Amino acid sequence: MLATLQALGNEIPAILLSGNIDKDSAIAANNRGFFRLIEKPFEPSHVEICVRELLQEAKIRRIRDEIRVQVHRLTEIYQAMRLVLEDRLPNFQEILDETLMESTGQHETHRFEKVILDIESRLDDLLKLERSTERLRRSRH
Repeated sequence: MLATLQALGNEIPAILLSGNIDKDSAIAANNRGFFRLIEKPFEPSHVEICVRELLQEAKIRRIRDEIRVQVHRLTEIYQAMRLVLEDRLPNFQEILDETLMESTGQHETHRFEKVILDIESRLDDLLKLERSTERLRRSRH
């Protein structure tokens, strides 16, 4: 079922519960994209921890994807500005560098600055999630 969903373009995080996990089964499950393998019998608390880790990993992936989109937007904005301004301002790059180095202070936040601030915010979120995930993993062992 997981392979079918993936073939349709759906990334569904999954945990495989099995009463018989051998080396070949574990490799096959890993290759199919299962997040974790849990062999029966298992403690319910172990499954709960795995589900929390799976949800954290999914959130981390989503944030990373959002960061990639923001970086792409930033790149597009920069390229557009550069195309328009390079011909009109011979020292465009110097002006841009100076502007980026200045503190925003009371100035209105422009779209270019907003994208940068959004990236920084999402990176902070990612860092917090990764630390939280690491604490979960350590508490499991």
